[in-house]
Amino acid sequence: MTELFLPDGHLTDKALTALLDGSLSELQRLEAGEHLSCCDRCVDRYTALLTGDTLESVPRDQALPVMWKVKKRRWNDTVRRYASAAAAVFIGGMLWYSGTLAAVGETLVQPPEFFQQQITTEHTLSREILDRVNDWSARVRTAAVSGTRTRNRQNQESFIQNMEDTSK
Repeated sequence: MTELFLPDGHLTDKALTALLDGSLSELQRLEAGEHLSCCDRCVDRYTALLTGDTLESVPRDQALPVMWKVKKRRWNDTVRRYASAAAAVFIGGMLWYSGTLAAVGETLVQPPEFFQQQITTEHTLSREILDRVNDWSARVRTAAVSGTRTRNRQNQESFIQNMEDTSK
């Protein structure tokens, strides 16, 4: 009877070749098939046996330096991100406490005299235009109401006259 599994839980090379040859019992084939359905590593090894290829794996001593470089790069990116944020906060604080930002803010809040005069001129012009529009709309409303009353009277008179003509 062939030992199917290694101590780490994967199929042995003898078990894979026996599965390929068909020399396993029914129960052993079922166990191997079930394991192959959920283990990618053993499927890769079994596929390599079927096609006659050999799979190459990365040597352990090369994987560690690569992972170390990845972690170092991630750490450097994190440090750079926080260092730039800290520098921005420091520069902002220095500008704030030195009064530079307050001076800039005052010039932005209070516009120069020329702009102040222009704003008041535009305000009076817009007020005049608004008053003219309100007067015009009031005149239109009164004309529309009086015109409606006149039309209603004319319609009533013509309706009565038509009724009298049809009754004759």
